[in-house]
Amino acid sequence: MKVLSALIVFFMILNINAQQNMDKKSVLLNKLFEVTQTEQIAPALVSTILNNFKKNASNIPSWYWEDIKRNIPYKEFNTKVKQLYMNNYSEKEIEELLTLYKPETMNVYKEKSKKIEPQLYLLGNEFGKNVVKIITNKIQTYKPN
Repeated sequence: MKVLSALIVFFMILNINAQQNMDKKSVLLNKLFEVTQTEQIAPALVSTILNNFKKNASNIPSWYWEDIKRNIPYKEFNTKVKQLYMNNYSEKEIEELLTLYKPETMNVYKEKSKKIEPQLYLLGNEFGKNVVKIITNKIQTYKPN
């Protein structure tokens, strides 16, 4: 019975330790995203896409464009990007990326980023297609007052 109790305590400690490591990794990743302004990339991309659509749909009022913007799943996209980093980089690698983001070491950061570049491209491409679909659907359902 003592062995079983000891094993349970051991596994509980391992679980707590693993959770603390994930929390630290998540905090480091949030710092990296802050430094790299990763979460601002999607809204900037959407603004560019919307501006291109606006040129061809001048009959749609600005409030409707804002409504479209509010329907873009930024949070979902950013969550997927964070998960991609969490799955592919260790805590130490994220710490290195934070250090490497300094201007004098940016080239090294770019080299390390190649590790997930294809997957990031696919996520961005999927996000862009989803944005275009949302905008197109909203434009098609627009009815002037």
